[in-house]
Amino acid sequence: EAMPTFVFIKDEKEIHRIVGANVEQLKADIESKCK
Repeated sequence: EAMPTFVFIKDEKEIHRIVGANVEQLKADIESKCK
């Protein structure tokens, strides 16, 4: 079974990874990491 995976990359390095489809967690992480 496949799981969606979201990887945040900054300066060519992985800074955070989310595995799963938790929409609220994804929104919170995008807001905090993309400033």
